[in-house]
Parts: sequence; structure tokens; C-alpha cells
Amino acid sequence: MMDMFKKMEDSFSEKLKAVTSEIHHLGDRVCALEDNQEINENRWTECWKFQRSQTEAILSLQRKLDNIDNRGRQNNLRIRGVPETMQDEREDPTKILIRIFNQILGRSSDSKIKLDRAHRVGRPRNPPQENPRDLICCIHNFLLKEEIVQKAQLMKEIR
Repeated sequence: MMDMFKKMEDSFSEKLKAVTSEIHHLGDRVCALEDNQEINENRWTECWKFQRSQTEAILSLQRKLDNIDNRGRQNNLRIRGVPETMQDEREDPTKILIRIFNQILGRSSDSKIKLDRAHRVGRPRNPPQENPRDLICCIHNFLLKEEIVQKAQLMKEIR
């Protein structure tokens, strides 16, 4: 009977050692996982901060780009109602606009006005009875553009 108890005790002892060893092994794995989790949390925090700074930088650049776009348009003028005749189609829109602006400013028609660009909007329309296409131009000097706008608003009709 003592032998049987001894065998059972030895068997339990071996199994207990195996379970204890497995528990220690699992404990080591849990510690390693916790360490890795902490490292990953730190990396995630760094990535989140970096992403946040990149988002702020992108928003700042977008605001600057919008500002540049808007400043680039501040010298633009849209002129409506300038008839499109066969003669005007052959004539450069820049010449037409300079003639109109000089009339508004009360200058001689051959006075120089620097336009960065000038063109009609869209494609030519087939029926000549329709409203003429708008003219768009970019006046090089902002103050001159403002003067033209102010004087044009005071005029009843420009011919």
C-alpha cells in the first residue's frame, strides 16, 4: 500500500512539476507579450503624433495654396456684353480690352495698359443673336484694375 501511495505521490509530483513548468512558461510568454504591447503602444503613439503633424502641415499648405490662388485672381476682370462681330473675332481680345479700358479711364485709345492675358470664355456660339461671350483678362497692376472698376461703375454705358 505504501508503494502504491509512493507511486501516486511521484506521479502527482511529476504532473505538478509539469504544470508548474507550463505555468512559468506561460507567465514568461505573457510578460513578453506585455512588453511587446507596450512597445507597440509607444510606436502607435509616435505614428499618431506624426500623422497628426502631417495632417496639420497638409492643412497649412492647403490654406497657403488657396491664398495664392485667390491672390492670383484678384487682378482678373470679367467683361460682359462686348459684341462679337466678324471684325472682333479677327482682332486680338487684348486690343479690344485696352481700347475699352482707355475709354473708361478717359485716356487716348493708344495708351498702354499691361494685360497679363485676355480671352473670350468658351466656344463661339452659332447664332449671332445670342448674348456675346464674356471677355476675361488679368490686369498686371492691381491699382489700375481697381481704378477701372470704380470708374466703370460710375458710367451708365460704355461703348
